Amino acid sequence: MDSDLQPHQREALKQLLQVLINGTYKRNKNGTIAQFLTVLLACTDDKITAREIAKALGQNESSVSRNIKALGPEGTGCLETEGRVFRPSQAVIDDINAMFPRI
Repeated sequence: MDSDLQPHQREALKQLLQVLINGTYKRNKNGTIAQFLTVLLACTDDKITAREIAKALGQNESSVSRNIKALGPEGTGCLETEGRVFRPSQAVIDDINAMFPRI
C-alpha cells in the first residue's frame, strides 16, 4: 500500500516524532498517549489552558489536570505552568529548535 505522503513530508514527520519522543517518552517511559498529545498541544499554543486541552482531546478536565501534573515541574518537566496556562518546558523547546532550526 502506497501512502500519499511525499518523502520530505515523511521525513519531517519522523523528525517531529523524534523530538516529541525525546521530550516526553524518554523523560517518562510510563507516559500515556494523552500526555504525549498534551505536550504537542502545548507546543502549538504556549498559552493553552486545561479546559482547551480537554476540549481538544475529548477528555474531562480532571484527567487533563492529572496529566499536566505528571508533565509539570514535579513530574517529567515537559510542561511549565503559569497560573492556568501551560507551555512546553525550555528543554522541549530546545529539542524542537535543535531539530528544526529557525529559518
